[in-house]
Amino acid sequence: RSECEWAFEIPNTSVDEMHRVGAFGCINGTVTLLDFFEVNLVGTIPPEIGYLRGLRFLGFWYNALTGLIPSSIGLLKDLEHLYFDYNILSGTLPSELGQLSKIDLFDAENNFLTGSIPSELGLLQSVRAIWLDHNALSGSIPSSIFGGESLLRIELQYNSFTGSVPSEIGLMSKTTESIQL
Repeated sequence: RSECEWAFEIPNTSVDEMHRVGAFGCINGTVTLLDFFEVNLVGTIPPEIGYLRGLRFLGFWYNALTGLIPSSIGLLKDLEHLYFDYNILSGTLPSELGQLSKIDLFDAENNFLTGSIPSELGLLQSVRAIWLDHNALSGSIPSSIFGGESLLRIELQYNSFTGSVPSEIGLMSKTTESIQL
């Protein structure tokens, strides 16, 4: 059986009640969208999230999730939109994020993330926007992060970075909309 049938096994659950606990979408029996926008989620993100290989949109924004971003996120090769913003997530950004070759938007702002930005984020050639502001990230900003031709917006302000701004920032596209360091 398909994971798309799971929602219909919840007894006495109306469509309106399903929307209060988040949204999901399926194409050809595969979950492609999970959106938990402001539904008061608590706890941690399970590593099993990486089993949903057909996901294109994953949103855990504006909740009270704690713990780490699981490295299994890197298994979601079709993921285009990833939102972790406005939670209580901690720990480091997993280097496996660099495996998300189709990612378009990545938002993990307003959490308690620590450590440095993994240089593997520079592998995200199709990413248009990265928001990592308002965390506790430190170390130097990796020069690789400015290498994507598609990058239009990057927000890194309100962290604790050290060192100089990488010269590669000058290689960003002329269509860049916003760089906030």
